[in-house]
Amino acid sequence: MNYVIKTKIKYPSEELIKSFSLNSNVARFTYNWLLGYCLKNKCFPKKARDEFRRLIKAKNVYSQKDGEVYDNKFQELLKNTPSQITDMEADKLIQAFKTVKKTKVPKFRSRQHSKQSFTLNKKNDNNFKLSENSLSIVKTGVIKLNLNEFRSNLLEYDIRRITISESSYGWYISILIKVGDDVFKLPDNKSKVGIDWGVKAFASDSNGYQFRIQDQDCYKYYIKLYNRLKYLQSILGKKREKNSSWKTSKKYRTLKFKIKHIYEQLSNMRKDFLHKVSKYYVNNFGSINIENLKPSNLLKNHKLARVIAEGMFYTWKELMTYKCKWYGRKFNIINPAFTSQTCSMCGKELETKLSLSQRTFKCPCGHIEDRDINAAKNILKLA
Repeated sequence: MNYVIKTKIKYPSEELIKSFSLNSNVARFTYNWLLGYCLKNKCFPKKARDEFRRLIKAKNVYSQKDGEVYDNKFQELLKNTPSQITDMEADKLIQAFKTVKKTKVPKFRSRQHSKQSFTLNKKNDNNFKLSENSLSIVKTGVIKLNLNEFRSNLLEYDIRRITISESSYGWYISILIKVGDDVFKLPDNKSKVGIDWGVKAFASDSNGYQFRIQDQDCYKYYIKLYNRLKYLQSILGKKREKNSSWKTSKKYRTLKFKIKHIYEQLSNMRKDFLHKVSKYYVNNFGSINIENLKPSNLLKNHKLARVIAEGMFYTWKELMTYKCKWYGRKFNIINPAFTSQTCSMCGKELETKLSLSQRTFKCPCGHIEDRDINAAKNILKLA
């Protein structure tokens, strides 16, 4: 079983930041060169990788656009970066060709808009070495790790690869570790629960408990950030209409960075809420049953599209999937057809369908309940 430790690199030196940016730029250049070679010669990425290696040794790396050979300084930079970057970018390109549609091809990485990151695989002990609280990477430098006792003990297992990436908060390191299947397993629990995903309440279970992001302490700050985001985006749109050459200015880059930083803050708040909800159900129930929804169909309702997108149902389903696998819980995905229109007491379906504005379920048999909790009980029965 694979486990990822992601932590922020606190207070990196200027030399370390320069080596990170150099490795990231080399990774982007290598990916674009391999993709251009594959499209031009109609070959596989592995053949392009072998050709790229041969050209580096011969100091004859050329441009895909005009065919001119790069100068010696640039080719020395390629030699001063870890050789594993070429292999990892070739593997990423192979995966990109598999995931992209048949009629399309993978996109080139932009210098300005692409994410700064590079990945190293541990095929031998020379790529990176782990000591007590630091990780030394070949041709890069030494990174200090700030981990708690639990995470530092996990580093004793087999480390597969590391990824260093940049965000608006700084540089982060992700360490992929292969651990045993019983490391995170919890004691057996026979209790069962059905969960209904909604808009007003994010999660409503069959026990009558509801999770709302509005009840979180950070929600006031979340709304404040969202209003700030709308204000900055309105400024950005007005400046674009007045002056098309404004994109090259320093103020434009500063404004774009502020918007990017707010987007990341909002995303981190939502992910923190999803982790809390998923961890609660994994710790307290042995069998978890949720409905199988397609967010792409729900987003067609333009009045609720933003709220549905912020619900991050697909991300939450992925979190529940791997956490149930880690902690030894049963996880079932149920077809949600007619769960909101059926009474959980008598089992009869309503003659007239409930609209989204009707939040209370009323059955002719006399059963009155919140519609989301009623649907969660029906999901538990179908499990």
